Amino acid sequence: MSLSKYELLVGSSSSDLQTKVRAKQATGSVIIYGMFYRGTSYCQAVGTGSLDVGTLTDYRIVSSPNVDTFSTMVSGMLGEVQPVGTPVVYNSSLFQVMGKVQPFNMTGQNGANGKTPEIQVADGSIQWKYTTDTMWQNLISLNALQGASADMRVSNSAIQWKRSTDTQWTTLIGLADLAGPAGPTGPQGPTGSTGPQGVAGPKGETGPAGATGDTGPQGLPGPMGPQGNPGNTGPQGPVGSTGAIGPAGPQGPQGNMGPQGVQGPQGEVGPTGPKGTTGDAGPAGAKGATGDTGPVGPKGSTGDTGPAGPTGPTGPKGDVGSTGPVGPKGDAGPTGNTGPANTLSVGTVTTGAAGSNAAATITGTAPAQTLNLTIPRGNTGVGAVSETVNGTVVTAGTAVAVTFAKTYSAVPNVVPVITGDVNTIVIPIIGTITQTGCSVVVARTRGTLLLTTGPIEAAPAATAFRIVVTGN
Repeated sequence: MSLSKYELLVGSSSSDLQTKVRAKQATGSVIIYGMFYRGTSYCQAVGTGSLDVGTLTDYRIVSSPNVDTFSTMVSGMLGEVQPVGTPVVYNSSLFQVMGKVQPFNMTGQNGANGKTPEIQVADGSIQWKYTTDTMWQNLISLNALQGASADMRVSNSAIQWKRSTDTQWTTLIGLADLAGPAGPTGPQGPTGSTGPQGVAGPKGETGPAGATGDTGPQGLPGPMGPQGNPGNTGPQGPVGSTGAIGPAGPQGPQGNMGPQGVQGPQGEVGPTGPKGTTGDAGPAGAKGATGDTGPVGPKGSTGDTGPAGPTGPTGPKGDVGSTGPVGPKGDAGPTGNTGPANTLSVGTVTTGAAGSNAAATITGTAPAQTLNLTIPRGNTGVGAVSETVNGTVVTAGTAVAVTFAKTYSAVPNVVPVITGDVNTIVIPIIGTITQTGCSVVVARTRGTLLLTTGPIEAAPAATAFRIVVTGN
């Protein structure tokens, strides 16, 4: 059956994680893929049910920096897809490849016993039916099987036959083969007198071998025997133990953050001028003819605002009018179709300049959108230098020798950069590190999980990879 529950366990040490895993196994949980590291923590996924083995027909990615949220998201998708491979840790976030698996038919059940057929010759045809049926069905007409007429004779102590169109006779069966069973032994008679020995006759010559006759017609097929029951399925072999995961490489130190600049003082607010008095309004004169527009004069100064006049008395409240009738309710429009669920996959993850702001963009349209991330680079620590080295795989599964562009006084820290896209994730694995270079073996995730292989494979030739070197 498929996996029905998923939970990610985290331990502070290998013994702490082992205690938590055994406690879950005691309640029916099983281990899902291998253990992995997240910083200084030991992680192991467990669940209820079992993983299907078969062909991967769908592909999604779940990601979250929070362990509980990550476990809830994976569990919520188990009705459609299941985990494929061990989670990947990048910048403290957890990434899990999820896939829909079409299971192989691993253990079939015995089918029902087949029906037993019968055959007969009747009504000018060869007929058949199952022993449980009542009606006979024509298989082939005897006229379709009839050839030339046959002749038979008894000759050379045998029954022979040939077609009317043939010239050679074919022996069907010897007369000696037609003798009936031997009768009971009769009583022994008296012994007769011995007669004189006869003269031995001459040995006759061996006659010439006769020509081989034509092959006779093929007989009618006999009834088909009953189908035997399929054999029982053999026991499934034991699952091999999961190999140990190699230790994660050391993470380089984060550079110090530069000091924040001093904020300048805020300017003082100027005083508000006095408000001028408002002059009395004179009577309105008759409107004169519109004269020519004169030149614009200089803007006069604004007079002081006069004091506010007293508030007049409030007038009586008017009568409330009657409420109008409520209009009829309009017909409800048809409910729109539910759109497909949006799938957000991780696109590019790039590193910005030191001191820049983090950025995230979403491209594409629902239900298939891509999340692209830009992560600011930490400021370089005092006395430390950093470089990014790009490389290419020469031979799949063979370590690539990388030479640093800078000279380090001690063995530097080398951090792999996880690259790739939603289909394939490229994972550099750091080997031996010296002051001048290091060795790198490059792996990648598989697009389809096979029965005899795991979720990780060696990256092929020409695969590009990237590492970051930090040291003094």
